[in-house]
Amino acid sequence: MIANNFFITILLLTTQLIGHAGVKVDGRYYWDVLLKQQILPVMRRIAGDTYVFQQDSAPAHRARDTVQLLQQETPEFIAPDLWPPNSPDLNPVAPVYKKGDRHLAENYRPISLTCVCCKILEHIICHHIHSHLDANDILSKFQRGFRSEYSCESQLILTVHDLMKHHNNRQQVDLAVLDFSKAFDMVPHERLLGKLHHYGINGPIWHWIRDFLTARTQCVVVDGECSSWTEVDSGVPQGTVLGPLLFLLHINDLPNCVSSQVRLFADECLVYRTISSVQDQLQLQRDLDSLTDWASCWGMSFNPSKCTIITISRSNSPLHKFYTLCGVVLQHVSEARYLGVLLSDDLQWSKHVQHITAKANSTLGLLRRNLHHCPEKLRELAYITLVRSRLEYCSAVWDPHKITDQLALESVQRRATRFTKRLLLPVQCVSDAPGPTVAASQGKETRDQADTFLLNSSG
Repeated sequence: MIANNFFITILLLTTQLIGHAGVKVDGRYYWDVLLKQQILPVMRRIAGDTYVFQQDSAPAHRARDTVQLLQQETPEFIAPDLWPPNSPDLNPVAPVYKKGDRHLAENYRPISLTCVCCKILEHIICHHIHSHLDANDILSKFQRGFRSEYSCESQLILTVHDLMKHHNNRQQVDLAVLDFSKAFDMVPHERLLGKLHHYGINGPIWHWIRDFLTARTQCVVVDGECSSWTEVDSGVPQGTVLGPLLFLLHINDLPNCVSSQVRLFADECLVYRTISSVQDQLQLQRDLDSLTDWASCWGMSFNPSKCTIITISRSNSPLHKFYTLCGVVLQHVSEARYLGVLLSDDLQWSKHVQHITAKANSTLGLLRRNLHHCPEKLRELAYITLVRSRLEYCSAVWDPHKITDQLALESVQRRATRFTKRLLLPVQCVSDAPGPTVAASQGKETRDQADTFLLNSSG
């Protein structure tokens, strides 16, 4: 009940529809028919999963069989004008822990448990909307989250490459790492629907999305126990197929309100600018003020306590300024986390390597205590899954050139080799261990991967 009350009271907004910013769409998007060829491929993808939640009475493969029988009688399905009336058994949510104190409701994310039929329609509608967005080049080029052919690694490669270019030219860069407050849960429905109409999404699909979002009720399900049912007044459902795309469309016009460089990955936002004079700093401050106005206009909110400023400079006396966001002075820091990688003000990776090796050694110690008597294959699989994946995450971005950083990573590899092979004597190098190794240096491979990506991007 406490979790459900917190999720509901995150934001209560007015539903006043206001003006639209962003691109203009010449073509209008209408879609009235669900062709049978579009349903079975979706069913094949999800039929292996048993989406048996409270609102499901049968696993996915039975829904697939039912669709096949219906298609024998009719060549096409008509897209529904309205989403079926919302009822409590359609909107349970599961609280998924993020981080922090497990006893606080704000440290959990509400994940909607939708039924198989809903997922089928979401997949098909999402595919058609993506085709419309790509055909009209609607999604901002600065947004790379929840999009095919983009990843955290590619986003970081472009960002670090840009920052390093300015750093090598001895230019100061002031970088703001911004954090949305409950981004997905604060999206006002009517304003989002207005943007969808502005981007050319009309007709039955617009009405379908409206009924999918509005007049929802939800309860929190924990260990089979349900809270009371409460109406949901804002937000896009997390854990759904369509939710991420709707969020991207809601914040799609954010880069248009600033003149500084913007990098978006879903709700992760960077704003930075080269600083050569006080006027550049004032312009960056005006951009932060514009973002504050944009958030107020579209029902979003930044969390200034989690937003930071990094000054990247090779000068001993860089230009300093106290930047503000939402009337709060932002904290200056020497490093900040972005997409799981620690960015520092000198663009070195020693602190990031120290952080990930400490985490890796801690996890490896846990595995050694609990998997000591397990077979070698299981120990190797546990290491690859829980430890090496952490060491290799976005390694094309931060692949270290310092010997001390390389040795720190190699020490984790040696400990892992002794653990998986049950060696009693220290191993000087991973390749010294008998049999196949469980980890090896990926330096040249990751550097080649980053170079290839940058060449393709510039082309």
